[in-house]
Amino acid sequence: MTAIDIHGNNSIQSLHFDKLAEANGGSTFYPVGTPFNSSEGQQIVFCDEGDFINPAQLVLVDPSTNQTRVLINNFLGRNFTSINDVKQHPITGDLWFTDVPYGYWQYFRPAPVIKNQAYRFEPNTGVVQAVADDAIAPNGIEISPDFKHVYITDTAVHTFPNKDNLTMPSTIYRYDITPDGKRLQNKQLFAYSDIGLPDGIHCDTEANVYAGCGDGVHV
Repeated sequence: MTAIDIHGNNSIQSLHFDKLAEANGGSTFYPVGTPFNSSEGQQIVFCDEGDFINPAQLVLVDPSTNQTRVLINNFLGRNFTSINDVKQHPITGDLWFTDVPYGYWQYFRPAPVIKNQAYRFEPNTGVVQAVADDAIAPNGIEISPDFKHVYITDTAVHTFPNKDNLTMPSTIYRYDITPDGKRLQNKQLFAYSDIGLPDGIHCDTEANVYAGCGDGVHV
């Protein structure tokens, strides 16, 4: 992976972490029970898309020691297709992530053996649940600042390279998190991007949603 030092002189450094083959999305990770946004125990969880040799998986990296640990690499015994994006819930510590065949579509992963889905994973217990399977290409994922909603982008407008289909979703959907904090319900179309596709997404503290699209950032 490539790291840019934005606090210093914007220097660029190439880093390699064991057990991490094809880093894509990532998120700050705090051990469950650690106060969120504290400096104690802060780590990074990466979406490893995998390749023809290495599985798709979530990999935890401790930047203070460069130690790595695989958190999860399968659902019901089947390897994920090409994990794309992940967010940690600030209260529960659960990891919400998406799995989509971009590695296969871009010719560096084998054919999928599992449905395109979004998941919720409990790092301390190992419990993992499929929480949404209604997107064609579930891509970016974000949790709202009030912890009531999950946003998931469907970027099926672009699958195989140079094979865009403009009738397919280029869309951000919003789901309600169930009261127990474990499932999703009440899917709503939140926003449609008419230029490119809404790839990575993020919320600010005012609940505005930012998406990286074809001509820059849409809000």
